[in-house]
Amino acid sequence: MLLRKDALDYYDERLNHYIDLGFVGVEALAPAFADTLNRLPKMKRNKISSYSNFKSVVDDSNVMDGRYYSYMDDQDDAFKQAKPFLILAESKVQSSDYRKVYDGNWYK
Repeated sequence: MLLRKDALDYYDERLNHYIDLGFVGVEALAPAFADTLNRLPKMKRNKISSYSNFKSVVDDSNVMDGRYYSYMDDQDDAFKQAKPFLILAESKVQSSDYRKVYDGNWYK
């Protein structure tokens, strides 16, 4: 979500590039999409290069997000493991939670 605008802008740029080359429809859409996917890691590194930068672009809702446990197949098991760490309200996010997410690279 942090890269939503950056990714869409880059996709539009790449799509226009392929259209200018004469590609039409999926011939332009597919490579523009592939270029965008390949660019995401660099976009993320550019957007979040330090802890202070991280704090300026991430909000409380991103910090409390529990997607870290989404790799687990069993939803109940994932919740049991995550429960001690879950923040259930944005108003409960603390500065130390930002640090924990940043240091743990959970945003990557």
